[in-house]
Amino acid sequence: ARGMQASPPLSSVRCRMPLFVESHASRRAVSLRRAVLALAIAAALPASARADLAADTKAIQDAGQAYKVALERGDGKALAALWTPDGDIIDADGNVVKGRDTVSVLEPAAAGEAKDHRPEIAIRETKVRFVDADVAIEDGTVAVVPPGHTTPLHGRFSATWVRHEGSWKLAALREARGDEASGGE
Repeated sequence: ARGMQASPPLSSVRCRMPLFVESHASRRAVSLRRAVLALAIAAALPASARADLAADTKAIQDAGQAYKVALERGDGKALAALWTPDGDIIDADGNVVKGRDTVSVLEPAAAGEAKDHRPEIAIRETKVRFVDADVAIEDGTVAVVPPGHTTPLHGRFSATWVRHEGSWKLAALREARGDEASGGE
């Protein structure tokens, strides 16, 4: 057969997929390898690191409880101690207040003061996630019964906690209104 070229041996013929299929497959393989590596690293975390995370989560929850109690009691000094020097609050209306300045709007409860002169605060459904070892975000829902009222106001909050001078402090608090259904009840 004149003019016919010899075919290359079958072992030297490569079947090439279209470029987009080949690159997608390689990206999936890389993603899968990364996922397996991340799981292996997480599983290899020493028990002490997991214990530290649990201890930090508990410390943040305790600080959140102390914040709630200080608000209910009108204890401005205790409240101010829970804030970083530059921490701030943005309330549901968009007002910005330095966290430590909230002290000026609180007055300690007078001896024998009726309970209905203080807000009742119920914090619900909180979740803490760590950005790094010294920064955490706590999201949750809250129901507040203002003094002299019986119907609670429902809302959501996001608090940024930072490890500051050896303890967890509030660096930012963001509040949003909600109704009873979105308030987690």
